This record gives sequence, structure tokens and C-alpha cells, in this order.
Amino acid sequence: MVPAPLTTPDGSVVASYGRRVGGYVLDALFTSVLTIAPAVWATAASIHAMTDFFDALDPETGELPPGSSFHDYFDGLWWQLLTAIAISYLLVFAYHLIFLRLWSTTPGKRILGLRVRRWALEGPLDWATAAKRAGMQYGVFALLSILYVNVLDGLWPLWDERRQALHDKVASTVVIDVRPADTP
Repeated sequence: MVPAPLTTPDGSVVASYGRRVGGYVLDALFTSVLTIAPAVWATAASIHAMTDFFDALDPETGELPPGSSFHDYFDGLWWQLLTAIAISYLLVFAYHLIFLRLWSTTPGKRILGLRVRRWALEGPLDWATAAKRAGMQYGVFALLSILYVNVLDGLWPLWDERRQALHDKVASTVVIDVRPADTP
């Protein structure tokens, strides 16, 4: 006998962990395209700084010209790299915020027949709910990645009774399967 699927209080079928991961991977591929421009800009800035630095070195002694230092070539680079990272995070956050608010799904989730909704309330997500969910996953948790919070967030649905990730819990959302019942 096949166990009954996990459902929301009003009967929507909660998505399996594997399908959630599939949607996440597809969205990661799509958002990586968005972050190409900041990455190229940061890489070009790095190459330019290194080229200027090595061009300035005396070919015979390998020393910098008198009165100049390593910092003259690389101090501004840190701000460019941090700016590129910030722009990338903002683009990924905006991708999730806008798609979740307008369609309650992202392109990756939509391809797999998934949608995000509040646990106890059917209907589109409001701006606050979409911002909480995207902000926790792609803002707070991304900034805390050194503490492995986003790994924990990604694994949380495996043992959660509602299959919610931590960012779902903060926003009171759940990912549901919206495919027709007879679709595998």
C-alpha cells in the first residue's frame, strides 16, 4: 500500500525533496547567467591590476619604482571585487523575489511543476512573504555561508515534517507539486 502524500491543510501535495533540489539546480543555472557580467567585470579589473603591477616592475631588479607600493595597484581592486559580489547577490535575490511575487514560482521550479505558497493559505505570495523567503535564502544565509547555514537550510526538508527549508519556515511557505495527479 502506497502511503498518502504529504499535503497542506487544504490538500495541496507538498513537493518531494528531489524535485525541490532539481528546481534549485535549474534556478542556480539560470541565475549564473545573470551573474556573468559582474564576474567578467571583476575578472577584467583583476587582470588590469595585475598587468599594471607587473608592467611597473623593473625588469632587472623586479622592484617597483621608487615611491610606489603594492597597494597602489591593488587597493581599489578589493572594492571592485566586493561590488561585483554584491551585484551578483542582488541579482539572484531580485530573480527570486520578482518571480515568487509575480508567479509564486521561479523558472526552475516551474519547469518541474512546482510552486511556492504559504502553508495554511492558498494564493499568490505577497511582497513581504516573497522578500522574507528570498531574503533569508539569498541574503542572510548566503552571507553566513562560511558557517554552513545554507547547507543546513538545503538539507532541512529531509527531516522536517512539512518538508520546509529554514527559509520556508521564516516565511511560512512550502513548495508544492502542481502537476496533474496522474503525472509521474
